[in-house]
Amino acid sequence: MKKIFDGIAFGIAALGLSLAACGGGSDKDQETTPAAAADPAAAAAPAAEPAGPTHLKFAEMTVYEGTTPIFKIHADGRTEVAAPGAAGAAGQPPQVTWSEGPSVTADGTISFKAQKVARVEQDGTVKNLRTNEVIPVKIGTDSLTAQGPGGEMVLQIKEDGSIAVPGAPPEKGLKVEGAADAETRRTAIALIGAIFLSGKTQAPPPAEGAQPAPGAGAQPAPGAGAQPAPAPAPAPAPAPAPKK
Repeated sequence: MKKIFDGIAFGIAALGLSLAACGGGSDKDQETTPAAAADPAAAAAPAAEPAGPTHLKFAEMTVYEGTTPIFKIHADGRTEVAAPGAAGAAGQPPQVTWSEGPSVTADGTISFKAQKVARVEQDGTVKNLRTNEVIPVKIGTDSLTAQGPGGEMVLQIKEDGSIAVPGAPPEKGLKVEGAADAETRRTAIALIGAIFLSGKTQAPPPAEGAQPAPGAGAQPAPGAGAQPAPAPAPAPAPAPAPKK
């Protein structure tokens, strides 16, 4: 799972904030948090963003990886992030401690430490409010599609809350408990996409058959970087005139 979701710290850092700076995450989490993640107190305040239409429904939900809880979504839009704690007893999973995560409003606005950082739009696009860039994660009715370093990845949440993770064994799949209807399942998959995946995505490749941008892959100008042509051989000297 770590290879696919590199922790919520990555996603938050991609939005310009640092989970570790706010007391969340373990030492192991901090090792994987990009060094460029900014402290919210030092970051420039984002431009005001008007509220959008209501389209997310909240409930008390917990996201599990296998049998380990990793993320909580509360009915008021607050979230909590799991950090590994002390090892459990023999045969028992490790203890989990919880830290404050982003808060989300019904219009999809995601805030962290009182700063608006992203928004899941009603049409399923995800926007970074600090850069006004669209993150290449698309939220559907019961699925999300993300462009990652390995290509396109699709996650779909089923009616029982289970989410198969490509490349992971079934026992390491995701499960959302508390998502009792289609609206709360969409909220869960939207937050997984916006918060977990935003740090591991990249711009989609150009469509097949698309023309490259002007200058992309262009041949160098004649003579630019080329080896000089060999000098022409000198013309032979004229034969001497015969003696009379």
